[in-house]
Amino acid sequence: MYDVFYKSIDEIPEQHRENFVESEFEGQKGYQHKKVVALAQAYRKEHERRSGLEGVLAEKDSAAKALLAEKEAQFRAELETKLQEAESKADVKKAREIFEQQMADAVKRAKEEAREEVTKELTSKQAEQQASAQADKLGAMLGVDKESGEALADLIRHRVKVDPETGKRIYHDAKGSALSVDDNGFIEELKKEARLKRLIKAEVPTNGGGFANGNGGNGGNAPDANSRADAAKKKGDLNGFLKAHLTP
Repeated sequence: MYDVFYKSIDEIPEQHRENFVESEFEGQKGYQHKKVVALAQAYRKEHERRSGLEGVLAEKDSAAKALLAEKEAQFRAELETKLQEAESKADVKKAREIFEQQMADAVKRAKEEAREEVTKELTSKQAEQQASAQADKLGAMLGVDKESGEALADLIRHRVKVDPETGKRIYHDAKGSALSVDDNGFIEELKKEARLKRLIKAEVPTNGGGFANGNGGNGGNAPDANSRADAAKKKGDLNGFLKAHLTP
């Protein structure tokens, strides 16, 4: 009797009518037992509640997925930025290392070039001083008197050269051409020149006379100084090089 649906109140036994209430079943209005109606209403409410919860859960799930996707995108963007910054810093560090190495190489080259330039200049000045001193020696040895010797030295000074690399003296004729002669050979050349005869003694000692160590006058103690300077130069010893030139 509980699950019977009556279309009319008259169909219900009179003794049970008080337990039936109006209801609707499959689109038709009629009467059902109170317990059946209560159960049906409870079922509908539970169904509605469950449907509501499912909707809320679906909504929450969708929102959670959207938030997760947003967080993932944000994380990836931050990671990409950090990676780019790291790469940029690495590039800067590498560029700095290259620049510092280039600077160190440039400074090293500059020092070497400066040392070579100083060495070359000192060697050249030393050679000029040796050549000038040799002209003075020849003038003093050959001159008729002191004044004549000084005049002779001035006249031949530009004709006496010293090779900075070897320390060897190189003599030139009046026109500036190099002569293949030693000290004594140069003296003989000077004695032949008419314009110098009045300044030169009639008898001039040769064979090393008047030159240090009697070596023909081609070098004196210059080779020793030059050899010391060359040894220091090869070692890169600038102080030793200077000392070799400045020490008699």
